[in-house]
Amino acid sequence: MVTGSGEHTYELGQTVFGGDSRYLRDRASGEVYLVDARVLRPLMSAQTSLMDRALFPGSLADLDAVTVAGAPGEVRLVQHNRADRQAAYWSIGEDGERSEPAQAWLRKLMRARAQEYLAGEPKDLGIELGAPVLTLTLEGEDGAHQVQIYKGPPPPDEAQAPAATPKAAEREAWYARSTYTRGWVRLYSTQASDVAHDLDTLFPAASGGDGDAAAAPPASDE
Repeated sequence: MVTGSGEHTYELGQTVFGGDSRYLRDRASGEVYLVDARVLRPLMSAQTSLMDRALFPGSLADLDAVTVAGAPGEVRLVQHNRADRQAAYWSIGEDGERSEPAQAWLRKLMRARAQEYLAGEPKDLGIELGAPVLTLTLEGEDGAHQVQIYKGPPPPDEAQAPAATPKAAEREAWYARSTYTRGWVRLYSTQASDVAHDLDTLFPAASGGDGDAAAAPPASDE
């Protein structure tokens, strides 16, 4: 542990008899403390409880624009009046009006989270991925971050586990990498598939008119 007074190393002991608190000893001074287990429990499962699950920093309120590229094409979502939360809204295109489809889709994007960090490159783990399903460029006060989202098979050890059924082995899994996470992460499938499957709502040509007209170029007369 590093504090203003320097670096400290502690040894974690057993729980007290009949209780849940644990003994903690300062390795340098030898002093022993009795610490509530609720304080220490997150550290004992740090791999899951302290993991940063976000794909990019901040919230929607911190973003100026999001460029979305996928199978339907590319579209730019812009936040207006960002400094005034009561008047802030998102549009499709720089000069577009308030877009409910854009705001609904962005809320789903914010719910997409990392389930776990991969131990290396997907191909080295036996996971074959093609081109990204979705590429995002998020611009805000923290700078620009890029996020790429992929769909692929589950890790081989999961698909081949004794308890796995043929249907489980074929189910889709979602992965991502970004300039914020640096490494590869596996996403929660339901959240990621909602983001990808609802992408068409931003493109009226693909969604049959449910999106905003500013999302696509006008139709040709030819």
